[in-house]
Amino acid sequence: MTQLRALLVILALCLSAAALAQDSVSREAWSNHMEAALPDYLCQEDSYFVQCFELDLAQCRHSLGELTRRCLDRFADDIPDPIRPAEDGAIIGQMVGSCAGTQFDYEHRALKIDNPQCNDPMHWAGR
Repeated sequence: MTQLRALLVILALCLSAAALAQDSVSREAWSNHMEAALPDYLCQEDSYFVQCFELDLAQCRHSLGELTRRCLDRFADDIPDPIRPAEDGAIIGQMVGSCAGTQFDYEHRALKIDNPQCNDPMHWAGR
């Protein structure tokens, strides 16, 4: 799971630092940003979530948006308010991203394409 962690840390840092370039932001603002940005990032045309499931881009984004919101709600007590994107963003982004990606994989398992690349659990981390 090292590749997955690295991807999620990079993603969280990019999402947190670039879009929320302040020293701190409210938990609500950070969560809203993650809910919008994470599905767009993970549901690109060449991504595991699009290539390995019988879903189109819109369905992928919709599903990951809902799953991201559920995961943000699940970890709400662990997200500081305000949040410091540079310090807290990577850790919390990793928790939320891992949660949403794992749930997506589980909830859409009936739509998963059966091939060696899609059956490799590290594939979605290596995009």
